[in-house]
Amino acid sequence: MGNRTLPVCSLCAKTESACEYPTYAEKPGPKLGSTQKNRRRRSQQTAIRPLQAQHHIKGAVVPSGNSTTVTTPIPQTSSPHQSGFWSAPLGPAASVAQDDGTDTETVADPDVPTFSQIMYPSHDDHDKEQAPVSTGGLVSSDLTTDITVEAVCRRLRIPESTYHTLMTSYFEYMTVFTLFKPHSIEGKFSQMKSIVEAEALVASMFAFSARFHTSEKDKSTWNYFPAPSYFAKIAYKRIEDAFEPYDDTPPPLWLLQASVLETFYRLTRSVRSKSWRAMGNLVRLGYDLKLHLVDVDGQKRDSEGNIDIEAWSAQEEQRRCWWAIWELDVFASTIRRLPLGMNWSSTYTFLPIPDSYWFENRYQQSCYLPQDATKRWKVLLESGNTSPRAWFIAINSLMHDAQQLVYNPETTKSTMSKHQAEHLTVIANCLYCSTTSLPAGLGYLASGSTMRTSLASTS
Repeated sequence: MGNRTLPVCSLCAKTESACEYPTYAEKPGPKLGSTQKNRRRRSQQTAIRPLQAQHHIKGAVVPSGNSTTVTTPIPQTSSPHQSGFWSAPLGPAASVAQDDGTDTETVADPDVPTFSQIMYPSHDDHDKEQAPVSTGGLVSSDLTTDITVEAVCRRLRIPESTYHTLMTSYFEYMTVFTLFKPHSIEGKFSQMKSIVEAEALVASMFAFSARFHTSEKDKSTWNYFPAPSYFAKIAYKRIEDAFEPYDDTPPPLWLLQASVLETFYRLTRSVRSKSWRAMGNLVRLGYDLKLHLVDVDGQKRDSEGNIDIEAWSAQEEQRRCWWAIWELDVFASTIRRLPLGMNWSSTYTFLPIPDSYWFENRYQQSCYLPQDATKRWKVLLESGNTSPRAWFIAINSLMHDAQQLVYNPETTKSTMSKHQAEHLTVIANCLYCSTTSLPAGLGYLASGSTMRTSLASTS
């Protein structure tokens, strides 16, 4: 430093170039913070104008010298904790600077989230007004509240005589699972949002009952008894249309019941990819309606401690829909050798009771389906539930357990391990105990003599 040489910066030293210094004094720049202060004043004044125009603040603009002051009434707070930092929203606010640099009353922007909303987010928007429910692809004629049998028949293009015949055939021949009480379909029409829901439900039912009529053989009767595929196509389209208005809200139970019947039609034709995807959607819908938690809190009782029969009957309809989904899931996953879509460990829904008890509103105790195979027949026997469907579900679950145990996707392991063999022995023992514990009237009593007689007569 003694030779008074100018210093060299590190960048010039690396590039081996000479540093250049100005030979005259530059004009000093603005003071620190002055540009931000002017910019802040302009943004605040700009924010006040639309707020005043929209009556977000109740005050008057009063000129005072070179500044403008907005007088705003301060709201009264019932508690000191309602004012201050915790009640002040984060984000832009309308404020006006005084001559001394201080700000006046701050007006919150209603569209800016508060501190608590930022710290504790939720997928539900509680502050903004709820948007009107979307009608999806429905037209004004679909949203009519006058849902009658005549209107449904007109949309399905069938006479009322065909409607009543197919409805009777459904309840007569549908023995796979009982989702509805007899003569209860028309009562659901008054609870539906649109006639599309009624059309979807009826078409899904008729896709099954139309199988028992001779429309495909006799073309002359097609207008009166269309083929099952005719109703299945309508059901598929109308179910999709009916789901759209519900958007992010759970759909009603009858739409899920219609989906069960429509998926049942698909699975009886094939269990390929399209039907498999429909089955997965059905499981998700069941969980969305919380049908796996129907009995998590036990039976509802009235003020006197008695079982609420009306609530119990409504829950029974939910139980039957859930176990119908379970049966379809077991059927599809067993054929495709894939895991179940439903989780047994999170199911708190009782097994269905006999149809006669439900139809007559007579209470019958039931039970869960235990995950332990050795307890299923015991729990069901102790409950006193003699429903053929409940015992079928218990035995069918053993079949699925055995299938999952035997099937091994690893092709390199073709031999059965000792652990698998032991579990198969346990399942076989449970099957024997289940069949020997069946209620009276559910066992197979035929001796097979009829088959031998018919064979002898034809030979």
